[in-house]
Amino acid sequence: MNYSLIKQLIDLAEEYEQTAGSGKGDIKDFVRWLREGDAPETVRITDHYSDDHVPGLISKLLVYMHRYAKLYFKRALENRPIQSMDEFGYLVSLLQYGPMNKTALIQLNIQEKPTGMEIINRLVKLGFIEETADPGDKRSKQIQVSEAGQR
Repeated sequence: MNYSLIKQLIDLAEEYEQTAGSGKGDIKDFVRWLREGDAPETVRITDHYSDDHVPGLISKLLVYMHRYAKLYFKRALENRPIQSMDEFGYLVSLLQYGPMNKTALIQLNIQEKPTGMEIINRLVKLGFIEETADPGDKRSKQIQVSEAGQR
């Protein structure tokens, strides 16, 4: 993965704190510093973004970061049984929090129930998740990561 943009942002934030340390230190001041201040000319924001547009700009950049993450995740999972960030996230959640019921896992991953059930069923078919009877509720099942899922 290429993290050069994030590294540049961290370097610029550090430089901003050193040169404009007396400011409030909020995102608007940082953007203003990039646009008008002592930031290197190559990174100065010269577009039409005013302070009112900063939230939109941040939202746009977050969307771009999400798209890049999806793209790189897809490449990393190429030719592997797990096919999505969601499947990976479900396994990681189960590893981190331990056995739980399906609904709790879906809620933990902030997913709609039908989509979450599809993901869980796929992971069960792959043998990465195993179901056991819930000792507290005979109608419910607990799911946990299997040995194959841990590998």
